Amino acid sequence: MRPLEKPLIPQGASAINFLRMLGGAAGVSLCAIVLEWRLAAHGDSLANAATSTARLAAFDEVFMLLAGLCALAICAAWQLREKREP
Repeated sequence: MRPLEKPLIPQGASAINFLRMLGGAAGVSLCAIVLEWRLAAHGDSLANAATSTARLAAFDEVFMLLAGLCALAICAAWQLREKREP
């Protein structure tokens, strides 16, 4: 929001907040879709009450996918830092 003029800061903050909320909702939905896909690939379903090794493997795979995405996001965030002049 640094390049925005002072009167436009409220609109910029609202737009950024809306996009963050939309991204969060889409991310949770995509995570659920990937989990269902991995459960089906392992031959299990969340409809079954009992926990199985196939279910744990599916959850492990989705967790590792999300951990990898978080690592990529951290690397991208490090690139956003301003360079300090010595």
